[in-house]
This record gives sequence, C-alpha cells and structure tokens, in this order.
Amino acid sequence: TKETGPSRPRGKGATASVRREKAKALEEAGGRRIRRRVAQPQPEAEPYGDPEPVAEPQPDHV
Repeated sequence: TKETGPSRPRGKGATASVRREKAKALEEAGGRRIRRRVAQPQPEAEPYGDPEPVAEPQPDHV
C-alpha cells in the first residue's frame, strides 16, 4: 500500500488528497490549473444559440 508514495493515504481519500497536492504544486509552479474561468465563456454562449437537438428526437411528428 505504500508503493504509490506518501501523498496517497490508504485508498479512501487517495484521489482527493493526491488531487489537492497536485493542485497546490501546480499553483505554486505556475498556477495554470485554474482553467475553469477561462473556459467559461464558451459553454455559456452555446445554450443561447442552438444546442444539438439529439436529446429529444421526435420521429412521431414526421
């Protein structure tokens, strides 16, 4: 269980812990893990236009 390293506890919150450590390291190294704010304008402008109508096909109307 200690093969992955000290950053990973047994396995319960391993992903959370590892993600937190990696996030901190990235922030200290360059802080480029905060890409959510930059990639926000696109998804917001999609629903306004014309989202692909693949969720509710209506072959009954044909």
